[in-house]
Amino acid sequence: MGLALAAVPGAGPRAVAGLRNARPAAPAHPVAVADPGESGLTRRDNGSPTLLDLTLPARVAAEEPFPITARVLPPPTGIRDGVVVLRSPGGQEVEIRLLGDIGGEVLIGTGLLPAFAEPGAWTVERIYLVDNLRQVFTVDRGPGVGLRLEVEGPGPVDLTPPAVLQVAVSPREAAPGEPILVAATVTDDLAGVRSVRAALAPTARPDPGWWNEVSLRWNPGAGRWEGIAYAPFDPGPSGEVYVQWVEARDGAGNATLWQADLAGPREAWAVRVTAPRQVPGALRTSARLAVLHREELPFDEWVRRDRQRVLGYLAASPAPPGLRQTLRQELEALVAAAGAVATEAYRPPAGGLAVVPPATAGKAWALAGAIRARLLLLMELDRREGRRPDLPATGPAQIQAAYLLPDSIGLRPLPPAVLETLGPAYAAFIARVVAESSIPAPLLTAPHRGPTWSAADFLPDHMIWVAPGSYDQYLGKHKAGEMELILPLDLIHLQDPTGLAGTVIHELGHHLHMVLLDAPSPRSPLWQEYLRIRGGHQFAPATLGHDAWPEENFAEDMVYLFAPRPVAAARFDPHSFARQSFPRLDQEPEMAQALRQFLADRMVAGIEPPLALDLPAAEVVLTAGERLSVTGRWQPGGEVTAYWVEGHPAEILGGAYPLQPRGTVTGTAGADGHFRLELTGLPAGRPAVVMVEARDSQGEVRRSRSFWVLAP
Repeated sequence: MGLALAAVPGAGPRAVAGLRNARPAAPAHPVAVADPGESGLTRRDNGSPTLLDLTLPARVAAEEPFPITARVLPPPTGIRDGVVVLRSPGGQEVEIRLLGDIGGEVLIGTGLLPAFAEPGAWTVERIYLVDNLRQVFTVDRGPGVGLRLEVEGPGPVDLTPPAVLQVAVSPREAAPGEPILVAATVTDDLAGVRSVRAALAPTARPDPGWWNEVSLRWNPGAGRWEGIAYAPFDPGPSGEVYVQWVEARDGAGNATLWQADLAGPREAWAVRVTAPRQVPGALRTSARLAVLHREELPFDEWVRRDRQRVLGYLAASPAPPGLRQTLRQELEALVAAAGAVATEAYRPPAGGLAVVPPATAGKAWALAGAIRARLLLLMELDRREGRRPDLPATGPAQIQAAYLLPDSIGLRPLPPAVLETLGPAYAAFIARVVAESSIPAPLLTAPHRGPTWSAADFLPDHMIWVAPGSYDQYLGKHKAGEMELILPLDLIHLQDPTGLAGTVIHELGHHLHMVLLDAPSPRSPLWQEYLRIRGGHQFAPATLGHDAWPEENFAEDMVYLFAPRPVAAARFDPHSFARQSFPRLDQEPEMAQALRQFLADRMVAGIEPPLALDLPAAEVVLTAGERLSVTGRWQPGGEVTAYWVEGHPAEILGGAYPLQPRGTVTGTAGADGHFRLELTGLPAGRPAVVMVEARDSQGEVRRSRSFWVLAP
């Protein structure tokens, strides 16, 4: 599961049209701009919602709840919630949240004007509607629209916004990914300061411009508001970022906006971003490959050259003598190279998940594609020679597909220099985010509940892979099977490390879902119990797109429950509503605590052991004969079965395994969990898939793994 760019407005840096000397208007980086019709509240039929009417009382009093209802003609993606912004004659503003059912045709909320609210005619200043894909639509108040309510007095009135007295950052110099403390001294004489947020932006604004918002919290010890941001990996041409603005709101709804003046001295609120620091244990790896070629090539160029080589083999008819032996020799070289590349993964000194930097990932994925292509070609030879006439023909399109990097449709690789320069620090930052989260370490490499069939992608499991570029669709991806995450090295994350950190924990949330709650079965009692505690009726149906799935909401909940505090604070800023499910966990502390306890109980209940196999990094075994010893570890005394099936192109490209087991052998794991099984009769010179199944004491299959084998 991943976060789609279109479905997560403001998931990273955002375009900036320019700041006015007024309070910021939009809460969550809208992706659609209001297009008022004659009524001032309708929108043209362009896939956006239409607000039919808004009902609120004619008169209200401060600190007394009042109902507010909106009727909406929703888009195909539905409407899940919204915000109505009320404004007083003197400029006080109050946000009222609206919640809807799945269809979102009726949204209901409860308003509450604060103490010190100004008497008089308050008007509807802005309306935001959020669909089930988390897209935010803005509806502006049109001229002459009579949506207003009369606020009754008398009572003390506060129309004075807070005062931002001082803004500071520290340290004055930071490497990419290192924390930056943003601090502001803010005062308010009557209602009191309610919230403070700031924006960190490059001093030399690129086009499009961007900023990263920082949510500040009150620090009574320091007597000021403080928040943590992370130095960007791409700070812009000046190599410097600064506090562009600070917005402070008081309890009466007044807001003030402090803005930096770049023309004046900026020593107190600017930070120089240095070159990435050398991280202990992080290798400076090359993005180039030389195996099977006379020269080192960038991995993407290496793929183009190698693909042409295999297509040449495919086009030869009849096949040249000795082609099978040539392919086996090339496979031996590729498998050995994959093992060497696997040692380049960054393993944090304190342990935890290994993170594969982008230069290494590019090489590993290139080698995996080359291995796939040659296995396909061997099976095509079987078909042509009549050994496997049942196999479909392999043509240039199948070879082309074999070389696609894992889940990389739409991947745009970055230049090797960028991968080699920024990649190690980027990977080390991801590892640090995981280490600083409150996810218990045993869960990071715990297996998913129930049988898991390996994806046969020729890559090691239990790793975080940094993709060597950006995707058209995903900010991150959790692959099915044993734990494996893919996170792109893209411009969004290079500019916004806080957003990158949130994506890391979000994707780990999918892993926790499958480890703790019997996912992906929607009928799992554990999953149903989670939904009951969470208020599952607020979750949207899967028919609306993958970002509306309950699994996506669960993953976002994990950000709040387990992410490092600065990351959760930014993701759950009081003025942001585009990412979260409702009720919001940051506004429901008892619900959040109940979920923490529920997950803690699941952790205490025990994590089932993994089925570990002793395999090369590429998960392809080239045997010396027609026998193979399968060794590994399972729970002591547990039964393990192994068999082999003749390979088929569908296995390489992600299809279902053929159910024609051969050479079945069964054994039992010893007291130390180790087992050894002897497979015999492997097909000579033809690819096969070995299946290994591990059973519990009841005889139920709990774990399943697979790998490729080629006998001479």
